[in-house]
Amino acid sequence: MTTTVRLEVDGALASVVLDDPEHGNVLTLDMAEQLRDRVAGIASLEGIRCVVLRAEGKRFCVGGDIASFADSQVGERINEVVALPLHDALNTLEGLEVPVVSVVQGAAGGGGVGLALGADLVIAAEEAFFVTGYGLIGLSPDCAVSWTLARALGVQRALELYLTNRKMSATEAFQAGLVSRVVPAADLSGSVAELTGAITASSPEAVAQTKRLMRTAWSRSRSEHMADEATTIGGLGDRPPAREGFAAFLEKRPPQF
Repeated sequence: MTTTVRLEVDGALASVVLDDPEHGNVLTLDMAEQLRDRVAGIASLEGIRCVVLRAEGKRFCVGGDIASFADSQVGERINEVVALPLHDALNTLEGLEVPVVSVVQGAAGGGGVGLALGADLVIAAEEAFFVTGYGLIGLSPDCAVSWTLARALGVQRALELYLTNRKMSATEAFQAGLVSRVVPAADLSGSVAELTGAITASSPEAVAQTKRLMRTAWSRSRSEHMADEATTIGGLGDRPPAREGFAAFLEKRPPQF
């Protein structure tokens, strides 16, 4: 089996790398299963403070393997078979206590849109773009593309992207709140290093709880959410990392978490 997804560990940073640049990191069943398995392995790693999802080559991910879809037999439900391990990977990444940063260059199409925008933070090169593409091949979205776009853009704007199959630029995605930063392609690596450095300089416990609060903000009322905020900040305030943070602030020195 050819390795098309790598898991690399460098200190507190884990990187999941799509590695089939010759084919635009197309989402074959093999790649989907490798992605699921690599992501599942992160939870067993000790000391990880941030995860980066990136891709080799000029394109982040062009989407599903249309050739294999065309070769499948009616009744095999190959599109669902490929979607399920991708969904497992996305659910695992969302459930991690550490932030996930995706790095997007070139095209993100179809399921690649879901992979890119499913991260907690998204850094995109200026020339990067997102295109759903499903309608032109007779498919509906997967990888939470319809969920993510409808919430960020509203149903009408999200549906317009599907119906027209037009490209959404990195700048438009940034303006819509789908992307955290847009930088020149030459600055991608430096921006990732800057962002992950800031993440790993913060308290892991506080970061984990903040990710949980942000991810659940849509699912309950304001009053319910504030009650959770109060309980959470109270508990964190009694923990050693916060005590170190208080002391470091007053002593005008960097905290040691």
